Amino acid sequence: EGGQSALRTNEKSFSHYFTKDWKIYSDKISKFIVKTHEKCPNLIFDRLSRIYKHIYIDEVQDLSGYDFDVVTNILKSVNNVLLVGDPRQCTYSTNNLPKYKLYNTGGVKEFYLKFWHTLCELDENTLQFSHRNEKAICDLSSLLYQSFKPTETCACCVDEDEHLGVFIVPRSGIDHYLNNYKPTQLRLTAKTEVNHNFAFMNMGIAKGLTLDRVLLYPTTDMLKWLIDSNHKLADATRAKFYVGLTRPKLSLGIIVEDKTVVQYIDKFVIYEY
Repeated sequence: EGGQSALRTNEKSFSHYFTKDWKIYSDKISKFIVKTHEKCPNLIFDRLSRIYKHIYIDEVQDLSGYDFDVVTNILKSVNNVLLVGDPRQCTYSTNNLPKYKLYNTGGVKEFYLKFWHTLCELDENTLQFSHRNEKAICDLSSLLYQSFKPTETCACCVDEDEHLGVFIVPRSGIDHYLNNYKPTQLRLTAKTEVNHNFAFMNMGIAKGLTLDRVLLYPTTDMLKWLIDSNHKLADATRAKFYVGLTRPKLSLGIIVEDKTVVQYIDKFVIYEY
């Protein structure tokens, strides 16, 4: 791929879609497909329908711009299409084009209700159970998106481990917690210092992973939300926070400053060491 292209190039020109060495710009892939389909209606989607009986598309919450048109044409052409996604995990966007801007940040359900409701069925029940998270983790993460039905823990997640649930970890106890439980450290960005002797990654990168234990380094806004779940978070921050909260199977440690621990006593278990 050729990365992001200049927005103001003429869409009829070669340079709008391709670099000089014929690499397609990543933000123009779906637009190029749609424009090609408009010129040659039987070239792409009709051919797909003759090759594939089933098409599966994952992470549909990350669709944006012309991606929606590509999927619309697939739905119209292929008999068996399964789309899977979680609007709460919209941590990535394929492009920043203005088309369908209203739906470009996790608005796939709203797009379905307006454009796809006659092309496919919406199922919000089959995947309502978490096969990863312990109950306390499900309860906390569900508060981030209160317009959605709360996630329930599947019976397969029941575990007899001695350290289960959500814990507030005083900053002075980070090393003790890391040595005791060996969690993966999650942070919003690389600017946050972590202990490099233990596994770590950014929250957005962790999407899709299942980890036994997590130690989360929250931002100031995330800490405010933990005290008051009505505190406003930026959409991208909320989505990455949700990803961070929902990675662990067994335990989730959340770091706070020692002097603020008392603010969390009524809602959380405090890690003692």
